[in-house]
Amino acid sequence: MSTNKSELPTTRDVLSEHLYAAVKTLHPVSAGEVTGMLLEASDQEILNMLQDRHVLKERVDIADRVRNTKNPVYSEDTCTSSMELRSSSISGEREQLGEIVFQKVLAIESNSDLCAQITGMLLELDSTVVSQLLTSEDDLRSAVDKARGEYLEQLNQSVQVEHTVEEIGEKLYATACRKYPDYADRITGMLLEIPMDNLIHLLDDSDELNRKIEMAVEVLCDKQS
Repeated sequence: MSTNKSELPTTRDVLSEHLYAAVKTLHPVSAGEVTGMLLEASDQEILNMLQDRHVLKERVDIADRVRNTKNPVYSEDTCTSSMELRSSSISGEREQLGEIVFQKVLAIESNSDLCAQITGMLLELDSTVVSQLLTSEDDLRSAVDKARGEYLEQLNQSVQVEHTVEEIGEKLYATACRKYPDYADRITGMLLEIPMDNLIHLLDDSDELNRKIEMAVEVLCDKQS
């Protein structure tokens, strides 16, 4: 009796059986589903998987990850683990991006201290923007110049404030010292607790300044009594 050709197994059928058997040794729980996903590949690709176990394992792992993404099973432990992995991944990517940006900025700004400040400022931008900057030297240079200017301006303002406080302190001390030399240091310290804007106006109003000094002396005398 002759056998109908349609009843003979096709090459695809044979490959499917061998692939299922191979996948089952690596992933017995979901072998059927994973095999079905791998069968989307061509016959030649399936042959390669069957001939190279390393390739097969790699494809099985990928298929399993895709399967889990499509059919997530949530629990407190898996959610926590997923969040930890995501956080670790983001942190690692951010650190790697920071190193790349630093090296790029260093090629433009030779001052390493200033380079570190500029890198920090650039990393405050959205990661997509930072990635775009890394693909364009002109855009990166412009961003570095802008960040440098902003940082130096902030630094200059900070220095100016420090000088202003020092100068105001000297003027307050000189005024207090003329009337109360023994209390001048403490009076000056108390007056410097007043907001900067008020202090500046106070130096322009001698009557108000003297009143504040008298109030400070009264407080000091009360503490000593």
